[in-house]
Order: sequence, then C-alpha cells, then structure tokens
Amino acid sequence: ILKDADLTTMSAKKVRQQIEEKLDIDLSE
Repeated sequence: ILKDADLTTMSAKKVRQQIEEKLDIDLSE
C-alpha cells in the first residue's frame, strides 16, 4: 500500500511539474 501511495505521489509531482513547465506557472500552492 505504501509503495502504491508513494508511486502515486511521485507521478503526481512529475505531472504537476510538466504542467508548470508547459503553462509557465507554479502549482505548488
């Protein structure tokens, strides 16, 4: 369960970073 949750968190961060780069914005808030 922890592994799945960690993978989900990591993938979510990667996706968010890609979106930030594409839109040139910061979604960390």
